[in-house]
Amino acid sequence: MNDTRKKVIDAAHSLFVKKGFAASSIQDILDKAEISKGTFYNHFHSKNDCLLAILSYVEDQIDTERQKIAIGKEKDNEEVFIEQVAMKMTMNREHNLMTVFQTVSISEDEQLKAYMHRAHAKELKWLAQRIADIYPADGSRYTMDHAIMLLGSIHSFQFVAKLGSGQTPAIEKVIRYVLRRIKSMLAVQIETQETFFQRQWLDHDLHTNEQDQQQTLFHQLKLLETDLRNNGNDKKHAYVQFLINELQAEEPKYFLIESVCQSMLQAFTDSPLEHEIQQVVHLIYHLYL
Repeated sequence: MNDTRKKVIDAAHSLFVKKGFAASSIQDILDKAEISKGTFYNHFHSKNDCLLAILSYVEDQIDTERQKIAIGKEKDNEEVFIEQVAMKMTMNREHNLMTVFQTVSISEDEQLKAYMHRAHAKELKWLAQRIADIYPADGSRYTMDHAIMLLGSIHSFQFVAKLGSGQTPAIEKVIRYVLRRIKSMLAVQIETQETFFQRQWLDHDLHTNEQDQQQTLFHQLKLLETDLRNNGNDKKHAYVQFLINELQAEEPKYFLIESVCQSMLQAFTDSPLEHEIQQVVHLIYHLYL
């Protein structure tokens, strides 16, 4: 990420947490970041755009860290899933995102509300898919029910525990407990075939289907390939060209694709294209790995 853009995001994030989004003005951000108005508008169209950038930045960090946790591990490893869920909650707390989310929740801005709706739908769908990875095959149709129960129960247990003791319990302990309780329901649901939501329930709420996402991925890869070729970045260009070729192969070598994705994330750290690379890698993991 560009240093100036990161500086503005950090300043705005700090202000939104301390003063609230509505009470923080663009001038406050300019003063905090020690930049001019022109510099701000070189990177953001508005204060709302700046907030969306903060939320997107943290979301990309979470996606990347979840991918790192899963590298070389089996999909049905329950401890990997617990670590991935705990990592997001820890990162949300470190970034004070609950304070930011509360600000957004009362906003009348349609773009902000749409972002929150999409982000929540995306998280539920991710949880449902990961729960399906650790469930037996005949329990996969109930995973959306359990994703909703898991997310709601974790937050409720943490809140009530803090009310009683004044301390927040270890996130992993709460997740593990709730997951055990939910899994104990599975045998009854399989026997009765009772479910409230099918796994496909949220598909229409996510803005693109898998085919659209694949088209987006290859469009982004080709733009990156052209940009890097024109700028003479041979090694980085080779990474992108490899992914284009391998993903279109009849039998893609997924272990090589995963290795190249991780090499790209390292190679593009702190480069102007870091955000674009993170988006591409996230799409590859979502669609293929």
